[in-house]
Amino acid sequence: ALYFNPYDIDEIVERMRNVCFNDLNHFSKNIEKGLERARRFSWEKMARETLTVYASCSSAGSG
Repeated sequence: ALYFNPYDIDEIVERMRNVCFNDLNHFSKNIEKGLERARRFSWEKMARETLTVYASCSSAGSG
């Protein structure tokens, strides 16, 4: 993650420069971590979880 004060232009510029020029190894590691995390998600899993929520709401309303 890249944290900075959104109202401080100088800080934004500094963080962006660090990412682009000084910390490419760290940046590459973060990209890989993000891709790893994205692989854990799927439309099928999301659909199953959504159906489970709908089913629990439906059964709660009928009782």
